[in-house]
Amino acid sequence: MKSIPAGIMVLLLAACHASSARKAANEMTICQINAAGDAVVGALVRSSGIYKTDGANLSFFVDEACGAEANGIDLGRAWGVPSYDALREKWTRDCEAAGRRIVCVVERKVFFTGRVRRSEDGGHPVIDLKSIHESR
Repeated sequence: MKSIPAGIMVLLLAACHASSARKAANEMTICQINAAGDAVVGALVRSSGIYKTDGANLSFFVDEACGAEANGIDLGRAWGVPSYDALREKWTRDCEAAGRRIVCVVERKVFFTGRVRRSEDGGHPVIDLKSIHESR
């Protein structure tokens, strides 16, 4: 039986370690994220909902099933996330095609992955995006 060269063995072990070190995102609804409070701060989550933005100041995710009290989560850091930048470009083109160039309200069903943190005032969860995709 042939043995595996030491260099290849090191590469295989490093690849296995790297893939096991990556944590899978927790599947959670927006309602669950809001209800969990500090228990999910720092967690990587995957969720879906309606993304709403005015294209200038406000951007957040909503799940109407949560009820009025806890149905939204603010969007935190997103600039520079390739999937977010691509969607913003697409939505900007859609707004321009509709003749809305200054303020354009966008509401789209999306699914996203991001890390939960507390807002600067500590009052509610915020999602720092890792990826976002529009639902069909």
